[in-house]
Amino acid sequence: MTTDPLTSLKGYIQSTLMPIGWNPTQAQLEDLARELAAHDDLSAPDVSEIFSRHFPGLSFVGLEGLDNSNYRMLLSLALANAKPKAK
Repeated sequence: MTTDPLTSLKGYIQSTLMPIGWNPTQAQLEDLARELAAHDDLSAPDVSEIFSRHFPGLSFVGLEGLDNSNYRMLLSLALANAKPKAK
């Protein structure tokens, strides 16, 4: 079974950031992935700000306990989705 990068990104966000009541559309995930991929280095406040811009008013459990490996994984999943698809 092959998992597309957007599904991986969504799953990682759900398990890491634990957004409450988050049900993004395909287009929202693509926009989020593109913005995350545009950054070389992400910190907890960066991720929180970007996520909040894309999903204003949405709450999430928190970023406590996340380390740089979590952000590197998030960035790698975003980059995987941001790559142009072969036609």
